[in-house]
Amino acid sequence: MRNFKFSAFLGVILLLGACTNAPESDNAETTDAVNVDGTVAGEAYTVITNESNIEWFGTKVSGYHEGEIKLKGGQLMVNENNLVGGNFVIDMPAIAVTGPQGVNEEMNQKLLGHLKSPDFFEIEKHPEATFEVTSVTPFTGTVQDTTDALQASISEYKVTDPTHTVSGT
Repeated sequence: MRNFKFSAFLGVILLLGACTNAPESDNAETTDAVNVDGTVAGEAYTVITNESNIEWFGTKVSGYHEGEIKLKGGQLMVNENNLVGGNFVIDMPAIAVTGPQGVNEEMNQKLLGHLKSPDFFEIEKHPEATFEVTSVTPFTGTVQDTTDALQASISEYKVTDPTHTVSGT
């Protein structure tokens, strides 16, 4: 169950990094936690919550699931046209299962109930999740390859994971 929670939340992180490829395994490369001073110089760009959401994608042996989660707020910090930090507040009760298309809607509703339940996100007790970008390292890729490596600290309910390196295109 813990691996599934980690995989689902990692999927959210990948989508924040604008990843367009589905993960091919449940393994994630992690690094040591990074202490940040909480101040990042730069211009803040605030999330427009009614126009923003996180699209998530989760794989399993027999297929996949996809959906979205609304944001309550957040901002990205940009300094000299470079992303330098940011944070997001995720509205967990607004999680939705949107696919795969053509699947029995009853199965999607069953998954949604499971995601909201105490054995997964337990959203009645934990209605918000936070995502904080702690550092961004430029990558020497092309437009068709990875463009940035994103390091982020994930605080999700009872579990706080160390930073993760996430690739995005």
